[in-house]
Amino acid sequence: MKKRILRLIITFIGVWLGCLIAYVLSMNFGGSVDWFTGVSICAVLLILFLLQEIIYFIRNKGHRD
Repeated sequence: MKKRILRLIITFIGVWLGCLIAYVLSMNFGGSVDWFTGVSICAVLLILFLLQEIIYFIRNKGHRD
């Protein structure tokens, strides 16, 4: 269970860092991405990764890490 929670936390941090890097790069190269759009994209990615973890947990709930 600890491995699963740790993997979930690492996934969240990775998604946020990836979004932040992509947002900064788009701003540096003249992209017209406002703050709200960047945060919305990050939130959608986090929800998708959370759904992926929930599906993985449901499929493997009989097995222990």
